[in-house]
Amino acid sequence: MHQEALGYLETLSPEEIDAAPERPVSVARPGEARVFENPRAFVLQCVLPNLYFHVTVVYAF
Repeated sequence: MHQEALGYLETLSPEEIDAAPERPVSVARPGEARVFENPRAFVLQCVLPNLYFHVTVVYAF
């Protein structure tokens, strides 16, 4: 599986990688699609709240 991911990464140009921090991030779930303006917004609005929630739940047990 990691070989497949590495193969995909090798197809990207340096310009595409450098532009990644400025590109929107789309997250699709059944019945819902969210678009974040950039990866930083995705991490701050989606990833970190989920991480903190799950850490708190685990700590409570």
